[in-house]
Amino acid sequence: MLLSLFLFAQISPLDSWRAEIAKLDHSQILIMRVTEDMAPPEDPEARSIITGVFQSPGFASQMARAEAMSVTNGGYHFILINPVLTPDKDVDAVLAHELGHLWLKAQGYPSLVFQGGDAGCLTVNAGDIVQHVLVRAELDKRKVNWRPHWLENLEKTTEFLERNGKTQPTAAVCQRLAQLALWVDVKVGLNENTWKGFPAFEKAMAMSFPELRQSAEYLAGYLSKLNLADKNVHREALRVAFTRMKSTGLEISRKPNETKTP
Repeated sequence: MLLSLFLFAQISPLDSWRAEIAKLDHSQILIMRVTEDMAPPEDPEARSIITGVFQSPGFASQMARAEAMSVTNGGYHFILINPVLTPDKDVDAVLAHELGHLWLKAQGYPSLVFQGGDAGCLTVNAGDIVQHVLVRAELDKRKVNWRPHWLENLEKTTEFLERNGKTQPTAAVCQRLAQLALWVDVKVGLNENTWKGFPAFEKAMAMSFPELRQSAEYLAGYLSKLNLADKNVHREALRVAFTRMKSTGLEISRKPNETKTP
């Protein structure tokens, strides 16, 4: 009896959440650290799926720029951790964030269908700015200590942009859409009362990405007014975010040499 109680006490909140998600949608959740010598899953079906994911156009480059990504195929969820960008101290915060995305899926929330290449980049970033609103709320509800990691990254981003924002070579459209998603995330999730670095971040982003400012303000203002827990509202928000980000990307592609990014 004492042994059972001890073992139960060792189950972390993230392990419990992972089990809850798996039970809700009858899935298997595989967590993998993406390295050159990464061992493939033992399950043949899971191994075949993840091999196909890494062979899809544009996926490897997106993974290289992300702390983590979650991928769903059939009854499998893969949480892929990028150890180059995720030190050990931040793994729990990053893992919790990805579990948040899977929790929304298990709850039946709509999502954009991932495609390869530039279309995949667009769907990931447009979907993120909508889902992150609910993910952040759920992390707070579950008392996950995720915020320090986010703010630390934002401080680093601000410092980098203040030093280098105007001097970097022009980047691909995908990278600039990721910057737009980041800007919207911050404008929706934070303000000068909740983060002292907010004004400096806003100034640095506006200086570095003037071509993104109008869309960032539009999308943040739009999302802030919605009850995204309503699935019909959530679905419409995904459509609006995708459409606006697509038009922004097309406009950027027509003026490839007018803007710069780190």
